[in-house]
Amino acid sequence: MALIPSLLDDPYGGELRRWNSNSPWMVLGDFNSMLSLADKHNGAAVSLYESSDFRDCCFDLDLHDINFTGCHFSWTNGFVWSKLDRVMINPSWSSLNHITHVHFGPPGAFTYHSPTAVRLGPLEQGRCCFKFFNMWASHVQFLSLVSSH
Repeated sequence: MALIPSLLDDPYGGELRRWNSNSPWMVLGDFNSMLSLADKHNGAAVSLYESSDFRDCCFDLDLHDINFTGCHFSWTNGFVWSKLDRVMINPSWSSLNHITHVHFGPPGAFTYHSPTAVRLGPLEQGRCCFKFFNMWASHVQFLSLVSSH
């Protein structure tokens, strides 16, 4: 994995666009910008103009949110809820053969932002348990299907 410059120093991704690495990488933190209208609840609506720079940067760099559990809205002042904190990856990240789990806790406990946990681990191809349901045996084609395979 490669190290990248801080987005805080370059809010519109110019340095990242010039870097343009094909290596797997992850960018995470408070982006202080939203990607879509669905990223805000209450308060003034998000305009396409407000989100266009961040959205264009993510498009140019081929970054997308990684699947996560927990809270969608990662920031609140008690009335407005927004998705400002993100964990984003490029398509090469999946080539690492690592399980990546991201969890956003509820915002507001210690700060206005969600605590975010990223867990990385090797992808272990373990044995999968087989479960047999007795109802399958009562199916009309059960015996013929099993014997043909």
